[in-house]
Amino acid sequence: MNYTKKLVDKRGTSYGSPLHGFNQIKQSYKLWYNFYTFSMADKTTAEESLSSVVEESLQHAVYMIMVKLSRIAVTIDHQDSWEDIAGYVECAKRCMEK
Repeated sequence: MNYTKKLVDKRGTSYGSPLHGFNQIKQSYKLWYNFYTFSMADKTTAEESLSSVVEESLQHAVYMIMVKLSRIAVTIDHQDSWEDIAGYVECAKRCMEK
């Protein structure tokens, strides 16, 4: 448990408190999700909509990208976060191939 506490403390030094970070991510995701559901309301045919498994997987990819964007907002030059975003984009592309 000591390792976990140290890890969270280290991240807090870089990104701020977990409460602030989680709230920031939640607000960003809500904004995106509201826009997404509004946009999807016009899609009525089976060809226009994704399977629920693919759709939920893509929504999760968006959420994870938002986590990284919230970190980039604090440390824009942190290369690992940019690489993580690229990885989530690749994962989303693979989900769409299924």
